[in-house]
Amino acid sequence: MPKFIPFEEIEALADIEQLAQMLDLKPKGSTTKRCACPVHGGDERTLCISPGVRSRRGSLGVFYCQKAQEGGDRISLVAHCMEMGQQEAALFIQSQFDGETSNSDIRTVHRTSSPSITDRASAPQPTFDPEKFAARLVWHEEVAKLGLTEEDAKRMGVGFHPQQKHVFFPIKNPDGSFSALIGVKDGRVRMPPQWLASQGNVVKLRRA
Repeated sequence: MPKFIPFEEIEALADIEQLAQMLDLKPKGSTTKRCACPVHGGDERTLCISPGVRSRRGSLGVFYCQKAQEGGDRISLVAHCMEMGQQEAALFIQSQFDGETSNSDIRTVHRTSSPSITDRASAPQPTFDPEKFAARLVWHEEVAKLGLTEEDAKRMGVGFHPQQKHVFFPIKNPDGSFSALIGVKDGRVRMPPQWLASQGNVVKLRRA
């Protein structure tokens, strides 16, 4: 039986502009914001984000990629840009914003009076698969700028994430499970707010 995903509650955690910021899209514009698609490329007008337009489900904020000729709501935006399914995108949003104290550039999103997601016995726990994430890391000139050769980067598991747009260094526990994924962007080290416990391959990781 498929797990219940509370999409409406997850959508309430962050608006489409916050999700665009999480995805590092940097769209420009007023009513309709535009930028290149991180997956399909194109020019700065390829990916269109309309914060004030409602989706078919009624949620506020939609997007459209002219290259892929597809669009949708705010959860679909994350799924599109991170090349994952709707359920995986919803759980990723939940893991990034649910109960998280916001950084200065991300405001805290408060819940309504509806029951907490974690209070629902049928709701899945947010998960993040670091091995799947690390598998997307590739050799890139940004890695070379750090003084690593392609051979050393491969041996260490260091690479550039095409969707997140920066370099990650995986840190592992003695048993081989992931302890952290440390990001490097614009010459700055982005430490994770929490280290991961050695509890298998699927663990929770919040945004740095």
